Amino acid sequence: EKYSKALTEFAKDVYVCSLDHGPEHVRTAAAYYYMAKNLFKIGKETAGLGFCTKIMKIWHKALETEKKILENLTEAQMCEGEEILTSIFETRKQTYGAESISTAEAAFTLGLIKCEMKRFNEAELLLENVLATYKGKFGGDDLRTSKVQAALELV
Repeated sequence: EKYSKALTEFAKDVYVCSLDHGPEHVRTAAAYYYMAKNLFKIGKETAGLGFCTKIMKIWHKALETEKKILENLTEAQMCEGEEILTSIFETRKQTYGAESISTAEAAFTLGLIKCEMKRFNEAELLLENVLATYKGKFGGDDLRTSKVQAALELV
């Protein structure tokens, strides 16, 4: 009952954030995250993981191609984003294993936000692990692998 009410409230937050910023904005991603956490609490792991994937895609796009969005975020919002991405990374690692592509995708996005926040040592460690996973799964000539290599050159 209490979680059902919470889901309704989180859905309202998602709606309001979507109206204010758009459904694919990092500010809306925070609302999706709180909804995902609640879904995990009531045992709806698949739905929660689905929201986590959406959050990852939103943040990854902003960090990789829409840097202008990041200029309008406060330091606190960037920190919240980092906390959310760290949580998703840990969830994916626990769910899919440390060597999975899903975990590597989460590590890539987490590495990008750490770069943006000037935490280059932490970013480098994450991105090197992603690079090793991507090279092993996709090969060195794959576009995904090239994107990780390009990110590593920035740290």
